Amino acid sequence: MFKGMDEKKINEIVFVEVKSGNAKLSPQEKNLKETIEKKKVKFEEYRIPKELTDKGDIEDKVKDYVNEEK
Repeated sequence: MFKGMDEKKINEIVFVEVKSGNAKLSPQEKNLKETIEKKKVKFEEYRIPKELTDKGDIEDKVKDYVNEEK
């Protein structure tokens, strides 16, 4: 949940885990909760290489790009 999204100024991000009845957090969910509480959260941006976004046959471009990386 992004608080402030409607006002176009996000001031808080809330992770929500929905449970019903007597359901408890799984070990992975507990670990996620602890990680968030410790503020071990970051934002990363990934840009798709331009040569992969040019018009053409994407399968050939991906194959060529992957082969270049090896």
